[in-house]
Amino acid sequence: VELDCWDSKDKDDDEPIIYHGHTATSKIKFRDVCIAIRDYGFVTSEYPIILSLEVHCSDPYQIKMAEILIEIFGDSLALPSEYNLDVLPSPNDLRYKIILKSDFNVKELEDIVLLKICQTIKEQDCYHVLNISETNEKKLSRNEL
Repeated sequence: VELDCWDSKDKDDDEPIIYHGHTATSKIKFRDVCIAIRDYGFVTSEYPIILSLEVHCSDPYQIKMAEILIEIFGDSLALPSEYNLDVLPSPNDLRYKIILKSDFNVKELEDIVLLKICQTIKEQDCYHVLNISETNEKKLSRNEL
């Protein structure tokens, strides 16, 4: 499922929207699309859903995307750190999972998600334990994420 993600043009809305950029298509909230996928995506098949994210969002909206993905999909997200990627998991291993494919680094998204979890639980050193990239660790220390 391809999702073109953009910053909202509504100043009062801090959540990303989905639309086919620079066309006259309708704009739908990223959250609403994720909820629909969660609720109806596995009705006819238990095999994984690949979300192909075309991210045209600024950093704050990318962070919001990560928060929404965690909130809506939770344990259904197939994060790279969960698997030994020397041997790819089979479709059977990924039943009822959401796989993220993106034009930006999925490790970066995973780091943002993990950093948000660290900030929530206020663990000083949890980003070391969770193997977060050095770049994002520095951003966290400067409160950029």
